[in-house]
Amino acid sequence: MNRLGENVGFVYDPANIIFAGNSHEEVYPLISKRILQVHVKDFINRDNKREFVEPGKGIVPLEKIIGDLKNDNYGYYISVEWEKMWHPEIEEGDIILTKYLKYLRKLI
Repeated sequence: MNRLGENVGFVYDPANIIFAGNSHEEVYPLISKRILQVHVKDFINRDNKREFVEPGKGIVPLEKIIGDLKNDNYGYYISVEWEKMWHPEIEEGDIILTKYLKYLRKLI
């Protein structure tokens, strides 16, 4: 019989980890075997606020993150989290999601 803790997984959002003051290198090894979904987005820090940007143009090490997932044979989902509802100033989804798709396809 499994214990409940063995059935717990994580949604990994490295941009949130980084904005909170940690790093992918610190957190990823602690949860890598229990990641069930990854949310990606990139940002720069402007006046202690996130300004969301095109993939690869911010401070989130997306290439390293995808590389680590590939090395660990991650077999679940990677989703782009683009929250226009909460951040109306960001680029339209149909434009930015096309950029993310192109960018992520190169890495995967």
